[in-house]
Amino acid sequence: MWIGDGVFRQRFEKTLAEKGWTNRVTMTGLVPPTEVPRLLPATDALVHPSYREGLARALPQGLLAGVPVISYDCDGAGEVCIDGKTGFLVKTGNAKELCEAMIKLASNRTTAKAMGKLGRKHCLERFPAEVMVQRIEELYQNFSGRPWATRLI
Repeated sequence: MWIGDGVFRQRFEKTLAEKGWTNRVTMTGLVPPTEVPRLLPATDALVHPSYREGLARALPQGLLAGVPVISYDCDGAGEVCIDGKTGFLVKTGNAKELCEAMIKLASNRTTAKAMGKLGRKHCLERFPAEVMVQRIEELYQNFSGRPWATRLI
């Protein structure tokens, strides 16, 4: 399932047609953000091969749905995608390694389910609203009173 849209959609659709895989992939197109959590459990893994993105919202969303994640190891992906535990982090741009990670999860559903379960637990513990507010408040407390901090606010 490909949730969303993007500049590569037409190229992806063409490749699916050429390989005869159109009946194997559901393309939802853009959906409201509130619909994404409902769709995620229908997937075997969330694959996010972004070259740059702070902490992609899709990664914790997938894990919160109990779905293991596969991501390029860039920016904040490692905060939630713990390699070998909640999914697989692969070298950014390495499509072969990305494919191998997908095959690993697809061929071992027990491991995939365990990774998804651990990922959900990790995200629930690390990213609840109360914890995030507390961390932001601590950050402001640490910077308050410093002469250069007023320029940032």
